[in-house]
Amino acid sequence: MNSRRGPDPRGVRGRLITGIGRLLSRAPVGWLPRLGCLGAALLAPLLRRRWHITRRNISMCFPELDGRAQRRLVRASMASAVTAIFENALAWYGAPTRIEPIAEVRGLDHLRRALSDGRGALLLATHQLPMELGARILSERLGMRLDTLARRHGSRWLEAAVSHGRSRFIDRLLDKRNLRGVVRALRDNRVVVLIGDQDFNVHHVFAPFFGVSAATLAITPRLARLSAAPVLPVWAWRQAPRRYVVEIEAPLADVADASAEAEARRYMAALEGRVRAHPEQYLWQHRRFKTRPPGEPRLY
Repeated sequence: MNSRRGPDPRGVRGRLITGIGRLLSRAPVGWLPRLGCLGAALLAPLLRRRWHITRRNISMCFPELDGRAQRRLVRASMASAVTAIFENALAWYGAPTRIEPIAEVRGLDHLRRALSDGRGALLLATHQLPMELGARILSERLGMRLDTLARRHGSRWLEAAVSHGRSRFIDRLLDKRNLRGVVRALRDNRVVVLIGDQDFNVHHVFAPFFGVSAATLAITPRLARLSAAPVLPVWAWRQAPRRYVVEIEAPLADVADASAEAEARRYMAALEGRVRAHPEQYLWQHRRFKTRPPGEPRLY
């Protein structure tokens, strides 16, 4: 795998984030869920806003649960989110010898066949909490780094720290407005990771997610048409304290011919099914429904 690293974080804060990340990456993998539970409890006063957002999301998406069951899911979700901090640190700084024994990859042949055709591959990823570690696992198995279209952090020092950690498995961060750059990467036979349930405030349509209209990335059919690259969903979840599963599905059919709205609905329905299997492992801490259809009230 290409070993070129990203820019070193600049300034005291960037170096501090990097140092903490390296320290967290050394935690025994089997301890991570317990550390997540402990961290969620200890950090609760500092995470009040995230607790509020999580409660709001779960109350909207799981109205069939009674109050007690919703509260249990909120607690499990917050513990899982703190666990993901350790998992991200492991993804960024962990040695391959630590990651390989805990990894299971399903459907890798789908991706390898796609790349053998020379048209690149567009991977539709999600906000499942173990996805960052899943990207590192996938990069290790492929022997190549990935490109991604993702939101940049507003803070330069935080962006530098994150980019430095991700540089083990992410080559290029492509700008969300530069679709030509994405098409060029695919035509260069690169693997481009696209977070399908991302709200960029551009390129979106609304699709139901747990019965709530959610702004969903709308550029997948257009990219498929422009690049002729196959589109493959990828999922990641924590199977057990020492077992992480990454699953790559076969290329989606007829994506290039689909409307943005139809493809968004198909993708969000598939995502909802995956989330229901492990509901605490989705990023309920972000404002998934912050962008509303015209005329609808704000939800947060």
